[in-house]
Amino acid sequence: MNKTLLGFAGGALLAGLGGLAWRGSTILLRRRTPDPADPPANYGLDYETVHFPARDGVPLSGWWIAPPAPTGRTVVIVHGHNGSRDGDTGQAAALARAGFRVLLFDLRAHGGSGGRHVTFGAREYLDVLGALDWLEAARGIRRVGLVGFSMGAGIALRVAAEDARVGVVVADGTIGRVIDGLIGLGRARGIPAPPMILPAWAIVLLASLRARAWIPAADPMRWAGRTGCPVLFIHGADDPFNTPAGARALAGLAPRGQLWIVPGAAHRDAYRRDPGEYYGRVVDFLRERL
Repeated sequence: MNKTLLGFAGGALLAGLGGLAWRGSTILLRRRTPDPADPPANYGLDYETVHFPARDGVPLSGWWIAPPAPTGRTVVIVHGHNGSRDGDTGQAAALARAGFRVLLFDLRAHGGSGGRHVTFGAREYLDVLGALDWLEAARGIRRVGLVGFSMGAGIALRVAAEDARVGVVVADGTIGRVIDGLIGLGRARGIPAPPMILPAWAIVLLASLRARAWIPAADPMRWAGRTGCPVLFIHGADDPFNTPAGARALAGLAPRGQLWIVPGAAHRDAYRRDPGEYYGRVVDFLRERL
């Protein structure tokens, strides 16, 4: 009898875990709803809508933003999960006003770009490589800086590790591993980390099978140590998705990494705490190294 009850209990637990993994992987992979429209014209900037393919052919859409007083430097902004180019137009405007030419585009399965699945960088790095290819072919630009937010910061690290055209990276709100982001979601809802570990792994494994892409291959911890260019890591001290200790460990892997921990800031909102200091640091870092 006890064995029967244990069998039923075990089966129910597995069924519950499987259902949670299916629902969680569905949410993880699905196309994201675009942000409210916010074109560069809202900031008084000239821009051009551009289209180009990712390295694997997925059609991508973006904006090429001309600065009022160009300095000859170029940056590519890589948005985060649940984001799109419209969500980061304000960031692009600040860089354009500092003289940077800016390419701001939607990653696959976001905004106006194609693609079915979000894979947290397992495939999205091909989007950024496609952006670099377009810049070189269409604009003759062979050296750029990458400014990435959250998921986009991790993608920027991988591209910097693989492509010498990247001269500098600003990585704002980077997590160490994709699974840490899921555990962080639980933490933000008051669930301690230990009970989240098994469900988080189940979600990531099933999502990888469904997307036919090994999502943990995108973990920033795998790529930070392979970057050869300067990297500025920006981290909110109150970020639920990565602790300050985790941020220090990640930044410590980068051979030329620097870390700025912003007191009182949460996930990738350091620029809201003190915009003047934030953009001052970011612009100076890019100017000096690009």
